[in-house]
Amino acid sequence: MAVLVASTVMVPSCMSEQSLPPEQSSATSMPPSVLKAGKDRNGTPHTMGRGTLGIDAKISTADSERAVFLWEITVTEKSGPPRHVHFSQDEWFYVVQGEFAAEIGGTMFFLSPGDSILLPRGVPHAYAHISDGVGKMLAAVFPAWTFERFLEESRLAGPTATPKEVDALFRKHGMQEVGPPIDVASLKRPAAE
Repeated sequence: MAVLVASTVMVPSCMSEQSLPPEQSSATSMPPSVLKAGKDRNGTPHTMGRGTLGIDAKISTADSERAVFLWEITVTEKSGPPRHVHFSQDEWFYVVQGEFAAEIGGTMFFLSPGDSILLPRGVPHAYAHISDGVGKMLAAVFPAWTFERFLEESRLAGPTATPKEVDALFRKHGMQEVGPPIDVASLKRPAAE
């Protein structure tokens, strides 16, 4: 497995500074809104991973006509989700606090506060919080499609959902689990350069 240390910001092409001509613009009538720290856009914070992973929506799919869903991840243990693949969505992470590892297509990246990484659709990936204390990341998925609904249905299924139920939930929303979570205990971070 290749190991790389992330030190640059990768910005997806759909987030570039290019703009559409006025006649192709899709202006929205939605007013600006402020969301205070620690609050969820929909008023319903989510937890996953047996309660060790908190998810607060910051930009809802309804805010962006399903173009993007942005959320804050708060992790209280050294852990992360299983390896999985999004068939029709790209995912993006920006580390706010703590350190994370992200495996994308078999290559391991190590991320510190201020680092970001793009996880392209169709490529198996996973991430894990690897430092002591609390870890926080901003994350986005685009196009958002039904990802926000996936989080809500996962919350409702709870930690007692069977593997078969979890698999069906992933597939319903255009994803598939493809392996176990990153084994944080066996990670070997390269020496600082």
